[in-house]
Amino acid sequence: MSGPHASTATVATDNILRMDAIKQSIWEKSKNKFLDQSVPLLIALDVLELAQFCKLAQCIREQDRKGIDRLLLHGVDNLINYVHPYDDIGTTLGIAADRNDESMVTYLLERGANPNVVDLKGRNAATRACEFGHVESLKLLIEAGTNMATDDDLGNGLVYYCIGSSKRHVVCAGMCIENGAPINKYNKQGLPAFVAHCENAANNEELCLLLLSYGANPNLQDLNTRRTAIMAASAAGSLKVAKTILEIGINNINETMDKTKLHAVHEAAKAGSIELLILLSAFGADFNQQTSHAYCHALTPLHCAASSDKNMCCLFAGQRGANGLLKNRGGLTPFQLAKKKGFKLTAKACKQVEKFAPRKKRKPRNPPLWVIKLHDFLYYRENEVLEEFTKYDVEGTGTIALENFWTVANQFKFPFPEDEVEKVKELIRRHFSGENNVLYVKFILGKEYIPKKFQLTKYAKKIKKMKKLKALRGKPVLPICKIPDSHRRFEFVKVHQDLHDPLRFDRDRVPTNFFTDDSYWYLNKPEPKSINMTASIRKGDINTIEDAFESQEYDVNGRDKFYRTPLMIAILNSDINLVKILVSKGAYVNVRDNFLWTPLHLACHVGNIDIVQFLLQKGAKTDNTSMNKSTPLMKAVESKSLNIVKSLIAARAKIDAVNRKEYGVMELAAAFADYYIFNYLKDVPRPAEKKKLMKTSKKIKINLPPMSFPEENKDVFPPDPIIPERCIPTIPYRHMIEMTSSKPINDSIDEKLVYRSLNVWTRQKTTEEIISEKNERRRRLGWRVDFEGFRLPFLQNIQEKVEAIEKEENSKIERPILKKKQPKAANDTTKRASTKRYVKPKGKK
Repeated sequence: MSGPHASTATVATDNILRMDAIKQSIWEKSKNKFLDQSVPLLIALDVLELAQFCKLAQCIREQDRKGIDRLLLHGVDNLINYVHPYDDIGTTLGIAADRNDESMVTYLLERGANPNVVDLKGRNAATRACEFGHVESLKLLIEAGTNMATDDDLGNGLVYYCIGSSKRHVVCAGMCIENGAPINKYNKQGLPAFVAHCENAANNEELCLLLLSYGANPNLQDLNTRRTAIMAASAAGSLKVAKTILEIGINNINETMDKTKLHAVHEAAKAGSIELLILLSAFGADFNQQTSHAYCHALTPLHCAASSDKNMCCLFAGQRGANGLLKNRGGLTPFQLAKKKGFKLTAKACKQVEKFAPRKKRKPRNPPLWVIKLHDFLYYRENEVLEEFTKYDVEGTGTIALENFWTVANQFKFPFPEDEVEKVKELIRRHFSGENNVLYVKFILGKEYIPKKFQLTKYAKKIKKMKKLKALRGKPVLPICKIPDSHRRFEFVKVHQDLHDPLRFDRDRVPTNFFTDDSYWYLNKPEPKSINMTASIRKGDINTIEDAFESQEYDVNGRDKFYRTPLMIAILNSDINLVKILVSKGAYVNVRDNFLWTPLHLACHVGNIDIVQFLLQKGAKTDNTSMNKSTPLMKAVESKSLNIVKSLIAARAKIDAVNRKEYGVMELAAAFADYYIFNYLKDVPRPAEKKKLMKTSKKIKINLPPMSFPEENKDVFPPDPIIPERCIPTIPYRHMIEMTSSKPINDSIDEKLVYRSLNVWTRQKTTEEIISEKNERRRRLGWRVDFEGFRLPFLQNIQEKVEAIEKEENSKIERPILKKKQPKAANDTTKRASTKRYVKPKGKK
């Protein structure tokens, strides 16, 4: 074949060959996976199969049952059990299980969906339900006969996919185990599911404890790294999981290590958990275990704790046998390592630990290691051992016979060394009371054979203090108001921009009509900009604010990062016009910020009488208190505003209120305000005086004749409203140029010509209006408002008080004192000494 059709045929042949290659690769990849299952492999590879499967998936997501029935009836045979070639989409049941759509899962199962169909990764619908913690879908799939022993292509079972921090994952794991899912199974990488869960034991404590209760083997280890469950739980810092594993029992805690010879004690020291170290010591862990230099930088648990800045862990590990003089791969002792990293407290603890290390010249300053292990063993099992001892103490004397003591010791397997029999007997003799009677309470406490600084009660007190400090740090001193996170910063709004030719139009040269303003056709559109709502309010950009409210882009009662509404910011800016606009838009006048201030508090603080009067007219409450129990009247007194004080008292504000420091209005007036406000408040009658005046005043009763109203006539109806009619012009519109139309103009046809401007002129303030607003602002706030040193009334009042105090202190500095000269006597010819006496000022050398 030659010509243009040859290239088309070649492309079609290449596409067919490529599709066949894709089919062959998918079959080779997945044929071994499905040999052990009775489910046929149906992969949607053809164009028709793929299109119908995608449409079926869409109907499942949209819950379109009619569409599903239509596709299953007229589509490819057994379409409901097909698999998508992409791994993320999977099967039809898997799509419904991902969404936890119970009704759709039930519907698909009724239409013949097989729950054991898996995707190209070997995951069935139950696997997807376990992964997301969908309990309801998993229950339906189990009832439908799902194979609970199935694995994916990596060998991970259903229990492995239940990893998660929610309670729903715990319920899913319990359902899988009860229905036959294996627990102690390795995946193809040699990792058991229980060890994988213990790696995240800090978030999966309930799940790990559930697996242990169902018989998970704690001695399983990762075949690649030889990492065990106790090591994973210690690294995660989970005390409950580690305690349960040790109580169930492991082979030998000192022989469980990974390839780098890293033990559970190393992991607990890295995590910095002193409670885990105490637990491991109670079960006989060796704290002087050393890692391999070839794989790990640290050497002993003491090095791990020193590098993590855990001073208590360093001290405990040194007391329990860790050698503080050993050097790691970098040639550093724990003290040198902590000092190099700048951990002062940890370095101090490591220096103390070096005294416990064995040396040739002198003995270590710590008791024998087996005595410390015995104390830790008894401290952890104190209640159980004490209960067993009391069974032999029938009379309640606090002593038991020596034979009974050895019976309990053998029952609990006290860690007595076999080669130190005489020392053990000597230790027991210290607790004798009479002949062959042992004081078992003293023996359990261990105060007779171990120094106080080695006792675990010391660490228990420190742990309690640390928990209390954490609890105090977690509670903020002031309540913090938080705004929920969103996908965008909602405090930013779109800036209102004018698209007009500045050479032709401005605020004083406004276009007469929209026909004369053709700037839209020859000017470039400005790029959209965003501005913070707070900044737009402070600038007084009313057009931007109104656009944001009209487009519902910003709520009129929305809050910024300080929990303030636009009304509060406008009040702080003393913009009365914007305050009126916001209130007309629906702004709340009694809303509170993070310090529980209301708009009336802020208006009184600013000292703006017209805003205060406007808020009072709109229903602002005068007795709302802030966080320190301050009222708006107190803020008005602090801002030295007599007019506001009069307005609030006229609005029945409480004059006898006190703040958190128990200061009333009179005390604040004496401290902040001038004598005018003080005298005015002094003359205002108190509530008790008002009651007396009300009691003494006589009530006047006025007898008015009853008012008569005319009877309503039900037969009379109001007249119908008059609807205005629109005047239609009798003269028809015509085109100005007849050449634009090929047909002749017919005068009998009315044509309506409507023109809509693409850009509307924005109403701007003229120069005269701006000047008048500035004059009004000067009249309201004073002539200093246009200068940089302007302060609000409250700050101005504080500044005046500070200057007065400084002036008073400067006047108290002592000056040189001069004495009057005495007149010379007539016969005195000698010169008298100078009578000037200089007094040294205070504070000067």
